[in-house]
Amino acid sequence: MNLEESFFLGKLPQFMPSAGPSATTADAAEFVDQTWVYGQNQYPGGCNPNYSYSFAVRACLGVYTETGTAGAVVAGDPMCVYNAGQDEQLRVGNYSGVLDN
Repeated sequence: MNLEESFFLGKLPQFMPSAGPSATTADAAEFVDQTWVYGQNQYPGGCNPNYSYSFAVRACLGVYTETGTAGAVVAGDPMCVYNAGQDEQLRVGNYSGVLDN
C-alpha cells in the first residue's frame, strides 16, 4: 500500500492570519484531510476519492499561505488517493483514475 505524508522543513506559525484571525495548524491539517476526501467541489455527502493527496496539500498551501514559508514537502507517491482500489492501481503504476488538478 502506498503511504504519503507531508513534512515541514521549518517551523509552522501557531496562528495563520491568511485564513482568518484564529486559524491554527489544526485547521490547516483538517483542511488537507477534508480536501483529500471531498475533492475540489466540497459539499455534504460529496465524497470524491479521485483527487490526489498532492492536490490537497497544494490547495492547503493556497489557503494557508504561511504553511508555504515552512518548506512543505510531500513524501511518498504524489498521486496517492483515498480509494483503496485506486491505491492498488497506483502500486503497479496505473495513474489513469487520478485527478491531479
